[in-house]
Amino acid sequence: MNNNVVQKVLIKAVGKILNPILNMWMSKGLSYVEFSKLTRQIFVKMAKKQIQEKNEEATYSRVAVITGLTRQMVTNLSKASVDDIIEDDNGNRATKILSYWLIDEDFLTDRGKPSQLSTGPKLLESQFAKLVKRYAGDIPVKTVLEELISIRAIEYVNQYDVKLITKGYTPNKDISELIRIVGEDTSDLLQTMNHNITTIPEERFFQKKVFHDGISSEELEAIRLFTKQKSQKLLEDIYKDLSQYGKSKRKNKENIETGIGVFYYEKNLNEDNNE
Repeated sequence: MNNNVVQKVLIKAVGKILNPILNMWMSKGLSYVEFSKLTRQIFVKMAKKQIQEKNEEATYSRVAVITGLTRQMVTNLSKASVDDIIEDDNGNRATKILSYWLIDEDFLTDRGKPSQLSTGPKLLESQFAKLVKRYAGDIPVKTVLEELISIRAIEYVNQYDVKLITKGYTPNKDISELIRIVGEDTSDLLQTMNHNITTIPEERFFQKKVFHDGISSEELEAIRLFTKQKSQKLLEDIYKDLSQYGKSKRKNKENIETGIGVFYYEKNLNEDNNE
């Protein structure tokens, strides 16, 4: 296919991707000015990466040629502050705790379901503390307990015992955490798509979706319910299989993350056709 045609198709595709991103961006009071600064920084970063992958020197001049930016702009962007990019591992720790609560036999019932865990009378000596220390490292047990309660992942069933009421980390209190997850999940999906369009068919990753149209708004509640239940079951089954791998990661330098993402969507075709 002609490269010019491919570029036009890519521009149109990226435009569709940017619609929901910019809607979220502007709803938080951010403008084109901030978006422009961000995209320039990313252009410089990705250009350097592409050059270095060829074992070549990523000079400011070379990056300027690839990105279309001036050499001075590349120089300034390369030295720009990244204080706005905050690495926070609390979300990952919470995810890890909830995930292993579902599969670690020490915290399951005889029927393989997550057990209720005690938090007292001495918190640091409790079953819950054992789970936290095993999978959350040095994070204070009380901090983890309060966080999981605040995001409604667990709840008390009596004075001391807590039970798992959600099977994944989806915080509903801190919008910044939700946005962080949007960034990570969207990036993972797009990396898979980019891999699939740049490699041979035999090496493409799994990428499928199913959909059906002609649905009325009255039917959506039932559809949302059964897709949520079936998707949750699928992810739990896959995670149990995945957890059997990576046992020897400490014996080598490799540390590869792999996984499956599932999402549900709704789209008004009448509105889309009018655009």
